[in-house]
Amino acid sequence: MREVEITVEKRPEILRQEAVNYINIGDLEKAEKNFKLLRSEDMSDDRVKTDLMYTGFWLSRKLKYREIEDHYKRGIFILRQWKVFQGYIKDQERDEKVYSAIKARVFSQALYSFSRFASESRISDSATLFHIGVCYKNIGNYLEAIRNLEAANAKKNSDAAVLAELADCYEMVNETRMARVFFREAFYIDPQKIDLENLESGMIHQLVDLVRNMGYTGAALKEWIPVYGVLKGVFDIKRELRPLETAQLKQSIVTLETALNDGENNELNIPRLINRYFWLIDFYDIIGNDSGSKENTLKKIRDLNPAVYELYTN
Repeated sequence: MREVEITVEKRPEILRQEAVNYINIGDLEKAEKNFKLLRSEDMSDDRVKTDLMYTGFWLSRKLKYREIEDHYKRGIFILRQWKVFQGYIKDQERDEKVYSAIKARVFSQALYSFSRFASESRISDSATLFHIGVCYKNIGNYLEAIRNLEAANAKKNSDAAVLAELADCYEMVNETRMARVFFREAFYIDPQKIDLENLESGMIHQLVDLVRNMGYTGAALKEWIPVYGVLKGVFDIKRELRPLETAQLKQSIVTLETALNDGENNELNIPRLINRYFWLIDFYDIIGNDSGSKENTLKKIRDLNPAVYELYTN
């Protein structure tokens, strides 16, 4: 009698584990069948309702996926649908075990598509390498992700999206210094190109929470992240700029100052300009400038945002 009771008690978890195993091999139909059986036996289990949302979403995309013949386009389709999926489930309590299985399967399928494209077309451009790297990262193979993202960066230098994903992977393998270097570069180049939702970085999540709690959202939130990254000591690893980079930095400052004086998009231009002032001050510190240029730049920060000035100088 005792043995029967144990079997009955374990049945839901056995069915759930079977469903996860089916997801792992790509058989979503059988996984969904198990979840429906669980739902029929216990309507009060909210986890099963969530699990059915997961499988239902991806089963509804299966036909469209199969209609796409080009492997690269298949991979792009999967990645775009992943973003849709994230929005679809954002208000639901996550079933981590099933979610992790779905995520691994989705990115494994996308990886297969991009890899097939690269192999058959013999094309290994920056975009393909970037997508392959992102797929490896999302299935937990950070070393392969780094290898592909480094290759993507070598082919297309100074791409904020590539650098941010590379930084994310370095943090995941405890290369914190490298992570900080690449995150600082990425947020200097173009915060708007960085997919915050795809980042696993603890340091970036903390900055996002900090900036969001200050009332910033959307595009403005992304622009304030590097500012508070400096103020909180996260983006603290500096490097000497090359002459061309220095000229570009100074020109971008002039352009932003002009736009600000004309009242153009101040919500974005103020934090963007402050971050460039930080980089210019770093430049003055490295070259040992004593001409008053640093003090003048600090005054500009104070005039733009006294609170940031106080945090930066104290």
